[in-house]
Amino acid sequence: MLTRITGLLANRPQLVVIVFVIVTLAGFIAGARHYAEQARLQAAYDTAKSFEQSISALHKYYSEVIVPRIRGTGAEFVVHFEKDLKTFPFPATVSSRFGDALHKVNPDLNSSLFSRLPFPHQIDRNLDQFEKDSLDFLETNPASEFFRIEAKNGRDFVRYARALVMKADCIKCHNRPEFGFDGQWRVGQFRGARQVSLPVPMLAPIIDKATMSALVLAIIASLIGGLLVWPVVTRLHRTLQKTEQLAGALELSNAELKESNRVKTTFFSIIAHDLRSPFNSLLGMTRLMVTDKARLDKDALVGYAEDVNTAGQRFYALLQNLLEWSQLQMSGATFGPKQVVLESLVKDSLDVLHPIAQEKTINVTSQIGDVTAYADPNMVMMVIRNLVSNALKFTEAGGTINLSSQSIGDFVQITVTDDGVGIAKEGLTELFEVDHRTTSEGTAGETGTGLGLPLCKDMVEKNGGKIWAESVPGKGSKFHFTLPVRQQS
Repeated sequence: MLTRITGLLANRPQLVVIVFVIVTLAGFIAGARHYAEQARLQAAYDTAKSFEQSISALHKYYSEVIVPRIRGTGAEFVVHFEKDLKTFPFPATVSSRFGDALHKVNPDLNSSLFSRLPFPHQIDRNLDQFEKDSLDFLETNPASEFFRIEAKNGRDFVRYARALVMKADCIKCHNRPEFGFDGQWRVGQFRGARQVSLPVPMLAPIIDKATMSALVLAIIASLIGGLLVWPVVTRLHRTLQKTEQLAGALELSNAELKESNRVKTTFFSIIAHDLRSPFNSLLGMTRLMVTDKARLDKDALVGYAEDVNTAGQRFYALLQNLLEWSQLQMSGATFGPKQVVLESLVKDSLDVLHPIAQEKTINVTSQIGDVTAYADPNMVMMVIRNLVSNALKFTEAGGTINLSSQSIGDFVQITVTDDGVGIAKEGLTELFEVDHRTTSEGTAGETGTGLGLPLCKDMVEKNGGKIWAESVPGKGSKFHFTLPVRQQS
């Protein structure tokens, strides 16, 4: 993907410049918006803080200057001061009423006191989430501040709160019975908080005169940068191409090396395991013929000779299959695909196997018909011989074997059907794997090498086809393989 992108940019320098300009402008605009948003929130915070400090200053002035003078006249401070013109409100009441007056003038401005304690102005009030969170925080951090941006009716509002603690000159009044605190207040005790709320200013237009100048400079810089970057992109593209080519070659080499090692391992495993048994049989029987020749009669020698011949034939068949398979794996086998008539190849293959079929009285028929395929004729014949030979091996005397074909798109499918002993379902998946090869005795005690079907699989796939099997134990098997009808591009 990266190579495609760099290739596209390397061949179109104007595209490099355009991309560079777009990226630069996008980064510039995103940065400008981020900066403006941060400035907007900072301005809202600063304004809310100043607003709260102004209310706090009013509260302090009333407490420290006005209240002592009123006390000097002998006047009383009460909660419901409106009922008696000779009484005056507490400082907290003044702050609350001042906030109410501001809200009437400008509904966007709010200032209030709130607490979890039963102050008179809190009795009928339900705290919202901001107030609960701020009380939780400020009670343990009374010297700090608590603020939050909240959305309301499609607009952003900043809410700012500061802790209120009990002061020495307030204790006397707040410990009065009418407040219901029974003289429990102490200096510095947390009593609640004051909050202010005001709208966050709208985001200012980004494109002002100064921004426009900076934008023009950014475009000029990006054009120059794009022209400078283009040669770098070209070199990067060439480097990536070479890297991908080297990586592809290395991956292919590693795959070939792994496959070569797998083939060698399997090859030596077969030599160590499968060839040892027929060799041991040959050596054992010939040793007996040598050591016991004085006491062996003619019939015994003939019996040993027949056993030696059987072991030799098995050894030769295994060796032949092993060499053919290893040559195919190592790309050493001659491969000459051409247009072939399948009916002719089937006839030649069946002629070779006719004596075995006759000996077991098995009827072998062919319904291949006049079909052609593009494949190596020797390999096709070897596949047919192996499949029919397996069918003969596992079919009882008097059974039947049939070869048929059908066209499937660009391929022809050849099927070898028998009514033999069949194969268990779990064994079908491993039939064509050389690493899981198995061999079983035939219905007349015939033996095999276990390499025939893996060899068929490799040969069919080398010719561009597929091979698979179907079977029902006790009813027989069907082996199918496909070949291309014509040369594939």
